[in-house]
Amino acid sequence: MPSAYSTCPPSMSDSKTKIAELITDTLLDQLERDATITVDCKVHGRFKHSPIADIEPGACPDCHFENEMLKEHARSADWIDPSKLH
Repeated sequence: MPSAYSTCPPSMSDSKTKIAELITDTLLDQLERDATITVDCKVHGRFKHSPIADIEPGACPDCHFENEMLKEHARSADWIDPSKLH
């Protein structure tokens, strides 16, 4: 039995649901294309991430931040240059 609040037949309601799902899928696909960057990294593989202001598009954020951490660590006074080790 249809709901007392329903103003359209069930088949029309199903059509509206399918149309809404199609619109949602289309919008989500477009958002994924516009809001993500694909990265193909030799170390971390292929993945997508959202744009990061400090990183050029297509660069791997994991590699970038690992390099930045190494640079920051190398600035500390107790850093030993690997080339000086035997």
